[in-house]
Parts: sequence; C-alpha cells; structure tokens
Amino acid sequence: MSKDVTPLEEFRRVTAAAMRAVSHHDVSVTFVPDGGTVMGNEARLTVPARDLPAEEVARTRGEADSLALKLRYHNRKLHSRRQPKTETAKAIFDAVEQVRVESIGANRMTGVADNLEALLAEKCEQRGFRHAASRDDAPIA
Repeated sequence: MSKDVTPLEEFRRVTAAAMRAVSHHDVSVTFVPDGGTVMGNEARLTVPARDLPAEEVARTRGEADSLALKLRYHNRKLHSRRQPKTETAKAIFDAVEQVRVESIGANRMTGVADNLEALLAEKCEQRGFRHAASRDDAPIA
C-alpha cells in the first residue's frame, strides 16, 4: 500500500476486488452512507467510518458478499417467472432465494459465512428482532 493511500481507500479497493471475484461479474462498486443495493452491474455498499470499526467493516463485507452471491447465483428471469402474486408470498419467496444464494457461498467459503453472519446480526438488530415477543412483532418473511 502506498503511503498516499489511506486505510479506508485500501479497504474500498480490496472490498470491490473481492466482490468482483466472488460474483464473477465486472461490477462497478461505489461506497455510500446507506448502501446494500445492486442494479445490473452497479453495486452500492455502505461505507464504514474512516477509523474502520470492526463491526462496520464486517457489515460492509457482508453486504458485498451478499450482493456478489446474488449476482453469481440468482437467475432473475426464472425468479420472475416463478414469483407468487401476493405481497406476503413474494416477500417470502424473495427471502428464501436470498438465503439460497447466500448459503451456497457460505458453504463454499468460510470467510463469506462469517461476513454474512455479521450482516444478518446487524439487520436483525436494526429491525429490533431482539425485542420481538410474538410472531406479530416481526414480519413472516
């Protein structure tokens, strides 16, 4: 690493390269305050703070791996053809598909499994699932 390159810039570079390697796509990666999306071959990942806190780094790596695995293993046309009609059924169908593509990567790559686990923990925390006392406190999907 050059002395002119900050640790955050190096993290961005390495994370984007890893995402391209896992996805087998020439994906363009940008880092934004609220990422976690991919459209076509353009991915937007959540940028961690400059001091690279471990939990934020793990979340961003989890986002990158999750999106990369979807790019690699998801078949958009097939998914659209088989998608149910009702909103709840669609949400469940989409969630199961995300679990399917992530489990392929997690079973093949230990580091990916760790990153996805960190992302899932963060998502559950953000949605307040720790405080869920009944089924009604969390959506079925």
